[in-house]
Amino acid sequence: MESFIYHHLVVVTTMSEENLYQKLQDRGTKKEHDSLMARLYVRKKPEQVRGISNLLKVASDLEDFGINKYCVIGGHGTLVQRIDSNLFAGTEDSIVKWRHSPDIDIVTNDQNILNLIQTYSKTPLLKESKHLSDKNMRKYRADLSGDGKVTLDVYLVDKTPASLSGFPINDSFFENIETKDFYGIPIKVPNPIDLLRNKLSITSKTGTPREKDMVDILNLVSVLKKRKGTETMEEIEKQLNEEQVKTLKEIPRKFTNQYTKEIEVNGLKV
Repeated sequence: MESFIYHHLVVVTTMSEENLYQKLQDRGTKKEHDSLMARLYVRKKPEQVRGISNLLKVASDLEDFGINKYCVIGGHGTLVQRIDSNLFAGTEDSIVKWRHSPDIDIVTNDQNILNLIQTYSKTPLLKESKHLSDKNMRKYRADLSGDGKVTLDVYLVDKTPASLSGFPINDSFFENIETKDFYGIPIKVPNPIDLLRNKLSITSKTGTPREKDMVDILNLVSVLKKRKGTETMEEIEKQLNEEQVKTLKEIPRKFTNQYTKEIEVNGLKV
């Protein structure tokens, strides 16, 4: 496992919330957005509200800074894909049944991201950290909430090919990014097969699957099954390498009874 410079940034102030609400108003989606947030609060899902709100703010800021070559990975990337695929009964149910993640993970090769990050911080603090990365990639963290509960992790690719937790980041990765509309705010995410490969690569490399990764993997399989060309497990496996296929086939057996029941209820069995 390699060491790399880890830049820790603490949030100070940003106009992103005000800018976001103005965009929602201008694009005619604020009423729908506010209604969703109110329903989530009623259903006692404050973490989901916080996660979605920060995702929208960051996506709005990225748009304002003209950063187009980026994508949201991890749990938020999976959430956007499952909402777009209508896996559940609408956006609200997709969010309510989301596993939740306090971190927003972004991959980009646009150096302008550094200017955006500086709006979240005055003084960056540098420290060494062990993490899966390589010499062609830097990682920055911004504390979006001020208390460390919601963070933005940016993986800045200086040169391709790069590797993120064993998953290759190359030119085709950026070319295959998809743009999804979320209440009038564009959010860029990898195509679901790349997201699936990333999750399987993390699991294969560590040898110890995390429950949140297994949930995301099953969600992404369900997303892919709704797309032409990957409607069957056989078609999906053709786009994976041997190690990824092996890991995928082991996933259902690694769930606890609680998680197995949740997946069966949600209809996301492999």
